[in-house]
Amino acid sequence: MPERKSKPLPGNVALAKVIEQRLAEKPGMTQASVAERSKLSYESVNKYVRGQVAPSYARFMQLARGLELKPKELMARLEDEQGADAAAGDADADGADAAADDAGAAADDAGAAADDAGAAAGGADAAQ
Repeated sequence: MPERKSKPLPGNVALAKVIEQRLAEKPGMTQASVAERSKLSYESVNKYVRGQVAPSYARFMQLARGLELKPKELMARLEDEQGADAAAGDADADGADAAADDAGAAADDAGAAADDAGAAAGGADAAQ
């Protein structure tokens, strides 16, 4: 996929991915052909693909028609994509939590070693 010039808005990423996937899986389907079939403007379809705007309910229905999908199929794909994004986010969070736990354990170990060294030095002072 080509790199985006603009970043999609967080709430619109999943729809943008679903539209891009549909365009990729249907030979000959373009943003222009989706716009024509859906009766939406090319500019609107382009904004959905870039994740800049979320469609209203009526426009979502039109977009589904333009993508040659039933609205419930488009919604299912969107929910699947949102679930995949959430799972990826959870995996990132789990990795960060594990790293934080590891760092905390290392700090605890270092603190315990310092305590042991201090106690040993204190014991040597008391022996003198």
